[in-house]
Amino acid sequence: MCRGHHTISKQSYHGDLNLSITHIQLNSQGKAGRDKQRNPHCIRSTETECDLTNELDVKGVYTAEVLSESLHGMTSDHVEPPYTRSKQFCPYNDTLIGRPEFKLMTSEDKKIVLIIQDPITALHKDGRSLNIRDIFKKNLKYRIAYNKAGSTGKKTITVDESRAEFSRLDEDQSYCFSVAAYIPSRKGDKMFGEWSLPKCSPQEHKTLIEEYGLAVIGGGALIILAFVIAVIVLIVVCCKRARRQKTLAKETLV
Repeated sequence: MCRGHHTISKQSYHGDLNLSITHIQLNSQGKAGRDKQRNPHCIRSTETECDLTNELDVKGVYTAEVLSESLHGMTSDHVEPPYTRSKQFCPYNDTLIGRPEFKLMTSEDKKIVLIIQDPITALHKDGRSLNIRDIFKKNLKYRIAYNKAGSTGKKTITVDESRAEFSRLDEDQSYCFSVAAYIPSRKGDKMFGEWSLPKCSPQEHKTLIEEYGLAVIGGGALIILAFVIAVIVLIVVCCKRARRQKTLAKETLV
């Protein structure tokens, strides 16, 4: 299995300030044997990392050899300058993929839509930066985790494209989403990139019409109107009866 990254880290020499890197040599593991190549940008460097992105074939298999020497005018306790060789690595299978950015939208038919932005790589072609979709093509998928806001129960789906729609969600609920790149051809924990920061959809507040419907609201209004009319009729009848009784009482007295 291939392991490693595009950046070679020289952590073995952090503790010795009298050493610099003479050169880093790449060994390509091809069918015809090993092809050795020295990187001209990593010669006599005191930095602890060297970016080899532009020196590598994305699907090639490599090891890296790091040689060192004492700084000019400095002495070292080492009998021989330190030397080390990396584990075998393959950029296509081992490069760490960063967290993707994405946007949340709500369509006219109340669907929640995720628009995912493919992370940019350090590779260039024809004057433009390549993203991970350019590298992995149809092998790139996205794993989306989502849950109701405030709930710990998560669901996941896998999508082939950089767009996903959710139509069977509770309309009056807020949902939170996280996204990670997913490469099925990789092995172990290398299959997933870094998970994005979560984003939550706004919670919608329904109007009375949306909540109960026109029929229910109309029926309720008619019931209230009928009740008001009944009360008015009752008051009028009571007033007439009281007036009639008062008139009869006066006539009786006369």
